[in-house]
Amino acid sequence: MPTIVGDERFPEHLCPSGATIDASRNLTLNNLGTLPILFRNKNQLAQPAFPTTPIYPNEGLITNSANAFNPDLKIGYVQSWSFGIQREINRDTAIEVRYVAKSRRQAVRQYNLNETNFIENGF
Repeated sequence: MPTIVGDERFPEHLCPSGATIDASRNLTLNNLGTLPILFRNKNQLAQPAFPTTPIYPNEGLITNSANAFNPDLKIGYVQSWSFGIQREINRDTAIEVRYVAKSRRQAVRQYNLNETNFIENGF
């Protein structure tokens, strides 16, 4: 039994669809500045300025939270789907309806170990 999609008896119908999975990793930790680093840009090749003496108060090292990462951490990825149907109305006009979706899977999660637990502590 032939289907409407791709059947030569129904040339006015077209159903484009697709699915992808994308996993990207940032290996630079945003510490390289503007990429690409070219040898002709001498100011990007030098070492960054570093203070010779400590600057006080050093507030950047002390926080009020304790955090941890899951040791079984997996690289997250995004699944995306698209489906559409096109219908020819007349020789020069067509109508199209599309559905596009994205879903993030295994996103990086950070756990706050200093979280106040009101239920188990009896508050």
